[in-house]
Amino acid sequence: MSEISLDLLSNLKKSRSILSIRRDNIDSHRIQGFLLDYSDEIILLQYISDFRMDGLMILKRSDITEIESDKTDSFQTQILKDDGIFDKIQFNTVYKVDNLHCFFLSLKKINEKELVILENETSDPPIFCLGRVEMIGRKSISIKSFSGRAKWKEESEIFDFNDINSVQIQSSYIKGYQRYFDRNPDSWI
Repeated sequence: MSEISLDLLSNLKKSRSILSIRRDNIDSHRIQGFLLDYSDEIILLQYISDFRMDGLMILKRSDITEIESDKTDSFQTQILKDDGIFDKIQFNTVYKVDNLHCFFLSLKKINEKELVILENETSDPPIFCLGRVEMIGRKSISIKSFSGRAKWKEESEIFDFNDINSVQIQSSYIKGYQRYFDRNPDSWI
């Protein structure tokens, strides 16, 4: 279990300020975002990249080695407020975040065609999967994935929840493919 306390997460969520997150065992980059919700197992962020909202991100608490909101984060939050971006953040999330199983169930209920990115950043080689949720089991998930050219793969990929480090939805990258599929409805499987 992560050493990041629930009290700290509660205070950071209430602050509505950008957070900086480190996962030293995964990579050296910090992740910035607004904490939308959390549980014992995962956190849900409004991911921020280069002063833009870039979708929602789920991270495992056990992977987080540091989480803080410092003076730079506060300053950058003010920039987002001044630019009108802060007001677009939906702090009252509709997703269930008890664990990945609950998150995916709520996601599929809201939009069964929602595209997702799943990553196992610690595997060798790292795993990156972009696709649509097909089936959700108690301990795993089945994803119908597609190539970078938007060609659906014949076989679904199955991922154990324990092997997933991060999940992204509604990112700029995902929305590009979503627009393609919306313009080409025969491309949906």
